[in-house]
Amino acid sequence: MSGMGVSEGIETLGVAIQNNPRIPLTFLDLSLNKITDKAIETGLSRGIASLSMGLRSKFYLLSITENKKNRNLRYLNLSNNSFGKQGSEAFAQWLETTHNDNVLTLLNLSNCALDVGIVALAIAKYQSAHTLKAVDFSGNKFDKRAYIHVATMMKESKTLKELNISNTLPTSDGCAAILNEILANSTLSNIVLSISANDIGAQGAKILSSTFQKNENSQVLEEIIIDDNNLKAEGVNDILNALTKIQSLKRISISRNVPKAKNSINLVFPFAQIMQKQSLEYLRVCGDSKFYLGSSLEQFFKNTTGKSNLRAIDITGNQAGDSALRALALHAAHPNSKLVLINFDLNKTTIANFSEFARIFESNSNLSFLAWPKFDAQSILKDAPKRNTLELQSKLKQFKSLFYEGNKKNNLKLPVISVDLKRFENQDPFLIHSHDFFRCQLESDDDPNNSNSQVVQSSLSLLSNKKM
Repeated sequence: MSGMGVSEGIETLGVAIQNNPRIPLTFLDLSLNKITDKAIETGLSRGIASLSMGLRSKFYLLSITENKKNRNLRYLNLSNNSFGKQGSEAFAQWLETTHNDNVLTLLNLSNCALDVGIVALAIAKYQSAHTLKAVDFSGNKFDKRAYIHVATMMKESKTLKELNISNTLPTSDGCAAILNEILANSTLSNIVLSISANDIGAQGAKILSSTFQKNENSQVLEEIIIDDNNLKAEGVNDILNALTKIQSLKRISISRNVPKAKNSINLVFPFAQIMQKQSLEYLRVCGDSKFYLGSSLEQFFKNTTGKSNLRAIDITGNQAGDSALRALALHAAHPNSKLVLINFDLNKTTIANFSEFARIFESNSNLSFLAWPKFDAQSILKDAPKRNTLELQSKLKQFKSLFYEGNKKNNLKLPVISVDLKRFENQDPFLIHSHDFFRCQLESDDDPNNSNSQVVQSSLSLLSNKKM
């Protein structure tokens, strides 16, 4: 019921839910509706297993704190509100007073002017005995108390799997303190950590890399997202060198950190190291008009051909050029290649080299999915003389058919790819926009006889669309 313009009648729905104990409803999304607090309280009074109420006024918090009967709530999205100190205290009190009753698993508190320190301390008490698995604090600015209590929360946690503290701007020392508690907590496993858009910089990268090195035997971290932090080549180098020692790490996203390919050639060795890391399955190093790796990508692939264990790679937006594409094609075509997914767009590919894409399918039977480079194709048509437009359209149509045929041939079950095109609005049947918190997982197909049973599925923004 999200965005339906509902303002009346919710009381009736709430009463129906309350009076029918056999109702199978387990997920209710009332976000983007102007609903009265009285109606919200009525709707909550029996308990819904999943509830999304983003973009509501802060006053409904008074209603939620009065709810004493909700013992089924697993998913709670309160993002894009304005909590302030009063709302944060009220929510923390609700967490503490109801922790013996509900079974909260996923909690989205992003972008809601939250006093993170107050809530994180309550979570530290709450989650030690219960099942909280994912918390999203992104978009709430951290003060000193916030990162101290989030660190405490991670130290006390026994169940947490995902933490998003992107765009919270903790100090580098504060971010390192949180990271240290995660890596040192041996009761945790398969942790996904997002620390994007925190302006960590090259100096902050040294502090974080030191924390990784201190905990190099940790088996806790499975994925790290450290995009948009202006690390520069120096910082990316430090982070990648440190991450090679974290044996549990399967997925890395370290996009848009090198301004205009400056000194990116110095990253050839660290990228070669990380791409040969035994446990690493997925690498995402995307760019945009200001931050990209450029033609250095050619050397990345030349130095890892036949040696990488990567199964999925997303290098969209790096302005890499044709030479990088040819190197990637050779890399993917190698008999030892384990790649099942490739996304290579916005890299200034010319029409003459689109055949390199098609060649990848012919030489790599493991490849499950190759994204059609839609934006490079559009750029070719845009820049071409008008007299050549029809000829180019015909060629691109032929190449696109090869893509579809190759994807279909190599898959019994077509995978879904979520790619880093958040700055562009156009979509393609093979492209699905994700939110900033992106995870690419390799999971087994239901068909045990499928030799290409590893498919790629997207996990959208932490909590934003997840239904439990």
